[in-house]
Amino acid sequence: MKILLVEDYPFDVEITLDLLKSIGFSEDAVMHASTLRATIKLLEQEEPDLILLDLGLPDSKGMKTFETIHSQFPAAAIVVFSGLNDQDLALESVKKGAQDYLVKGKIDNLRLETSIRYSVERKRLEQELVQAKKQAEAAYAAKKQFLASISHDLKNPLNSILALSDFLARNQNGHLDEKELAAVKTIHGSGNDLLEMITDLMAFSKVDAGKLIFQGSSIQLASLIEQLEKRFLPLAHQKQLELEILIENDVPEIIYTDNQRLKQIIQNLLSNGIKFTSHGKVSLLIRNHEMPNNSLPPTSANPKIEIIVADTGIGIPQERFETIFQAFEQGGEEIYKSFGGSGLGLSIVQKLTKLLAGEVHLESKLGKGSIFRILLPVEHPQKNNLPSSVENEESELAIEDYLRTELKTRDQQKLSEGTDNIESPPQLKGKHLLIVDDNMRNVYTLLPFLEDDAQMRVTVAPNGQQALEKLQKISDIELVLMDIHMPIMDGYQTMRAIRKQEHFIELPIIVTTGFDLEEVKNNCSDLQVSAFLKKPLDIAELFRIMGNLFSQI
Repeated sequence: MKILLVEDYPFDVEITLDLLKSIGFSEDAVMHASTLRATIKLLEQEEPDLILLDLGLPDSKGMKTFETIHSQFPAAAIVVFSGLNDQDLALESVKKGAQDYLVKGKIDNLRLETSIRYSVERKRLEQELVQAKKQAEAAYAAKKQFLASISHDLKNPLNSILALSDFLARNQNGHLDEKELAAVKTIHGSGNDLLEMITDLMAFSKVDAGKLIFQGSSIQLASLIEQLEKRFLPLAHQKQLELEILIENDVPEIIYTDNQRLKQIIQNLLSNGIKFTSHGKVSLLIRNHEMPNNSLPPTSANPKIEIIVADTGIGIPQERFETIFQAFEQGGEEIYKSFGGSGLGLSIVQKLTKLLAGEVHLESKLGKGSIFRILLPVEHPQKNNLPSSVENEESELAIEDYLRTELKTRDQQKLSEGTDNIESPPQLKGKHLLIVDDNMRNVYTLLPFLEDDAQMRVTVAPNGQQALEKLQKISDIELVLMDIHMPIMDGYQTMRAIRKQEHFIELPIIVTTGFDLEEVKNNCSDLQVSAFLKKPLDIAELFRIMGNLFSQI
């Protein structure tokens, strides 16, 4: 073990060297420097196991001496060796990274030996922790990138499966018989199940990583109820279940919370209720929370609402009440075999409810059904720190993969109604669209809808470079559908090149992506993007957006 003694007073140097010699350090094991400049020069050549540092040097005084050495050589273990018996200085030294603080003339050889050995070991452990943290951060970054990439790669073929099975189920020419139509609907349902698992895993990875940010707004409960009823009634009717959605009259019309997270909580619970109920009823009730008799009465500062989702399904055994909210837990192996799924829905519900400053309570009897009670404050505690605005329409999710339930219920609703309700706006007829996408399956998926249904003219470019070439050669392209992840030139590079050309500054561009939607939006903030769509694409939504764009032109 090597020690660097930083001390300018000869008498203190001599005493300290004697102490070090008494505990087994030879002259060769101890280096000496008397100025800050000499100390740095020595440390640049050789790093000792420990630095005994006096803070008062000819060219540096006080904590500045320590801070200079510590900042340039953070891996060095430093014991401040001072003539000042100052507890405040000692505490400040340790807070800023010193391993110990010793007072000259107040230590013996045992105290010095103990300090040296403990300080070296503490620094070693500290370095290991720093390294472990770096490795963990690198692993998390790699995991995040892997999940984003694999989600994108899996959603591309899913886009084809869902959209083309939807197209076939419309059976416009009447070529499919009942068995074939049933097979197409099975394909579509299986694709939705796979999408559900993928997006559950993506959502959970972000929830579990603590990447949730509360996004507050004023929510109109009546509007929320209307949206939920519209989405879940077809699913309940498909299973011949009664779906009852009620809101009591005295409930506040507007509450302040996170709109998308609240919807996701209720959607997950309703989706589970319908999934695990084979006959009977699923209900949603929103009411004011009644305080127990022995509690303080509610005040304007702390009123709560109670969101109750109940079903007459399979129920949950008492012994699984705690574990049911854990990730990948579905209530037992038999439940998983019978119903499938990722087992992440209730875990996400619990974490999101906590984000909304609420509580989750469960009541259930095996074979009789379950009741989930969500208690939420009428006004989230962060309201005073955030801007308020009434939201009647959906905003994009901060956690983009929370679209799972919405995609599934929407697509199942279309299939349950025959899927012939997708109508292209008349203003799309004859319009010239450029699709920029390297995945030909995605392109092939869209063509029947765009060319046959909307009667649009479609040009395809597999990368940004070819897109630019086609825009130069074809003068009547009126709209671009731009993928982000492509070889040669990605979507960002392509759009920047397009916007640099004056005659393309106002060309409408719709961005499509399987990656994190918020991140893509941030990267496109200066590119005048007309709209963003998440893959797998919803054809009805694509038609709606294109129709609106051409209505504005």
